[in-house]
Amino acid sequence: MRLDRYVAHALGISRSDAQALIKNRKVHLNQGLCTTIDRKIEEKDNISVNNEPVINETYHYIMLHKPKGYISATTDKKHKTILDLIETNTPLAPIGRLDIDTEGLVILTNHGSLIHYLTAPKSLIWKTYYVKTLEPMNEGYIPRFQEGFDLYDGKKKLYHSEPAKLEIKNSFEAFVHIHEGKYHQIKKMFFAMKNEVIYLQRIAMGPIQLDPSLKVGDYRALKAEEISNLLSLMKKR
Repeated sequence: MRLDRYVAHALGISRSDAQALIKNRKVHLNQGLCTTIDRKIEEKDNISVNNEPVINETYHYIMLHKPKGYISATTDKKHKTILDLIETNTPLAPIGRLDIDTEGLVILTNHGSLIHYLTAPKSLIWKTYYVKTLEPMNEGYIPRFQEGFDLYDGKKKLYHSEPAKLEIKNSFEAFVHIHEGKYHQIKKMFFAMKNEVIYLQRIAMGPIQLDPSLKVGDYRALKAEEISNLLSLMKKR
């Protein structure tokens, strides 16, 4: 999360006031003066303002129905980010990412250790996506997705995808379950089958389902039961 967001939330002030404190050399990070407004901080970092420690102990959890055209980042110089859709002073960050042209479930929080755990590859958190394709699918797709594909990641490094579960709804619609999240992975898996994804929506992440009443671009706080289910994943470590 950004330093200015953290200070704003912890002190209950606006981000512009928090930025002024940072620029005026009033904020220390781990006992050292910090004047970088967008400095990324971690849960373990110690923040003080006017030599008084500030602690943000309140965790917030948001469900967003991400629209196309927004990137899953906190800041970007070229594109609109998902934080542009949310009105809050809380320094939130997304748990995982969705491509700019992919819609669906994004969970945002200021719970750093939860973000780290749920995005770690070894945690094997399953995600479910609804897919529409240009060409028809058949039952032969199912074992191929289970076997995995030789694909290239965002850094053009070759890897073999982990087994994925494919549920075919009809010839042009399906549900894909994966616990990886490589660059354009689902699109590349269908491309390997000489097909093209024309619509992609994430509908579940672990135990959290996208609220069907949540319109594209809208968001809401997670319910107590949803938060409990999410946190239970960490307890299984």
